[in-house]
Amino acid sequence: MNPKASRKGEPPAKIEARARNFGSGCAIAVSLMVLIVPSAYGAFAADEKDVAPRANVEASALAGRWSGNYFGYAAVRERCGGQPCTLTIDLSPCASGWCGVLVNEEGGCGGLAMTVQAGKGDETYRQFDGHLTLDPKAASYTIQATLWTEAESKKPRLGIIGDTGKEMMFMRRSFPFQAELSRAGDAVCTSEKATS
Repeated sequence: MNPKASRKGEPPAKIEARARNFGSGCAIAVSLMVLIVPSAYGAFAADEKDVAPRANVEASALAGRWSGNYFGYAAVRERCGGQPCTLTIDLSPCASGWCGVLVNEEGGCGGLAMTVQAGKGDETYRQFDGHLTLDPKAASYTIQATLWTEAESKKPRLGIIGDTGKEMMFMRRSFPFQAELSRAGDAVCTSEKATS
């Protein structure tokens, strides 16, 4: 609504008074915003000394035993009795970058299953690209593994997504392989100890 728009038969003095009232109202609203917005920010912003420093995530943190659930399409769930399957893998440096050896249920070393290249990222995460083969009779996955530290627990986590084929197709909504692993100790099985 235009405060200076004339109404039929309204005297000019009344129109000017309406315009002054409208301008005063806008000035009050702006003044309140100038006072309220910064004070609201101060109420919610954390003091720098209360914020925990970010832990730098180094590529070397990938070394170790990782264990957790992995998910896939229906055929994968069928192999594990309809439940998420468990994956335990020991990761250590090797000639290819990083190599992962499967650890069987008894804790023995299985076959070489994963190779990834040195990671890229910043102080909050590292990403590694490579391949994962869980079953030598099945197709391998092209994977991207992401290493980060959980904010609350400060424990390292490793997320892996995998796609069949020669390259990752990031536009898809789900992937044939997805895992979220937690650090479970030091690596015992290295690429030299792999059974096949």
